[in-house]
Amino acid sequence: MLVFPHMLITPATAAGMSVPTDADNFDGNEYPHFAVFCTLQLGRRMKMDGEQWRNAKVIASIPKDRITQMTLEDFLAAGLEWQQ
Repeated sequence: MLVFPHMLITPATAAGMSVPTDADNFDGNEYPHFAVFCTLQLGRRMKMDGEQWRNAKVIASIPKDRITQMTLEDFLAAGLEWQQ
């Protein structure tokens, strides 16, 4: 389980997301992809096999005008990995 936003900086950057200077205190409207990535990835069960790296690529690929309008089902359909 990952619990702090700064733990996602490296996968987010590698996937091409814009990342705030202070990942633990930022405006989600300025960094919508990173904000969504944090919301979907932090504080939940996950496979420790690189899931966060793959999910970063899925989230980074979503257009900016759509990223904040999607449901969990939309992200799953786009390829997001999610552990129940």
